[in-house]
Amino acid sequence: MREDEILAATYNAAEDRIVLYQKHNLEHVFLHEATHAAIHGATDTSTYRGLFDAMNPLCKDGVDADEMPNGKGEFGLVRTNPIPTKTVVGSIAYLNGLRGLDGAKIEYKRLGSMQSAVSTQLIDVYDVKIPTDRKLVTLYISPYERRNSKKAPRGFILVSSWAS
Repeated sequence: MREDEILAATYNAAEDRIVLYQKHNLEHVFLHEATHAAIHGATDTSTYRGLFDAMNPLCKDGVDADEMPNGKGEFGLVRTNPIPTKTVVGSIAYLNGLRGLDGAKIEYKRLGSMQSAVSTQLIDVYDVKIPTDRKLVTLYISPYERRNSKKAPRGFILVSSWAS
């Protein structure tokens, strides 16, 4: 998917996420700020705890599996088979536990959110780089599930998933 397509999908999905937050009486500004802080490496654990607590109610109807039961295509590498995680905090923990096949830590950048046919919630899109082989991959994550997947996409190993 081209960057302009991802940005367009992100823009279109933003209104849906705001409606979702309002539906569940979540403070959108808090979630936005906490998500931004978490993604950009905040060290204040209360930011993570607050974000987790705010998003946790949205996960109650999510899947409790390593893969989406209705996923189609290559796990994590296509938006029709996103990686299940529990909240954005869970997504960050999952990504922090991913390694290249040689064990090298990855670098990642969140591109935004989009709709997927396999989830009623938005999924998040990340560019992931394995520095040792300069490979750039796009990963798709569904952060509204009941737990983090313990499975790694093709080309990666998972050393920790923060599975609870």
